[in-house]
Amino acid sequence: MPITTQAKLDKAIDLISRGSSMKAAMKEVGLGIGTLYDALGASQALRDRYARASTLKLEVLASDVQDIPDSVGTGLGAVAKARLQVDSRKWLLAKLAPKKYGERTIHEGDPDNPVKVTINVIPVSVSPRPKEIDHDSQE
Repeated sequence: MPITTQAKLDKAIDLISRGSSMKAAMKEVGLGIGTLYDALGASQALRDRYARASTLKLEVLASDVQDIPDSVGTGLGAVAKARLQVDSRKWLLAKLAPKKYGERTIHEGDPDNPVKVTINVIPVSVSPRPKEIDHDSQE
C-alpha cells in the first residue's frame, strides 16, 4: 500500500522534531521542500505542528552541544570535528533563538548599580574676532 503525501509530511515533521534539517527530512521521506511549503501554506494545523517541531529541534541541538564533547575520542581529528560540530550548533541556536541561546549584550545598567552619565559644562570665553587684513590693498 503506497504511503500518502500526508503520511510522508507527518514523518518529515517528526524527523525535524528529532533534530533533522528540513532538507534532510524531506529527502528521507522522498518529497521536495516545495511540497512542505505548499502544505504549510494550506494548513494551519500543519503550521502549528511544524512550529512545535522546530522548537523541539532547538532543544535537540542544545542537547547535542552538551553531548558531543562527552563522546569525542582523543585524536586530534576527532577533537577538531567535535569542536566544529559544537560551534556550528551553537551558531545555529544563537541565530534561530537569540533570546534563549544568543550571547547577551546588555545595553542598560545593573539595577543595583545603575549607569550614571555626567556632563560637565566648561565655560569658554570667546575673544572678539580680529579684523581681517586686506593684503591686496596698497597703503
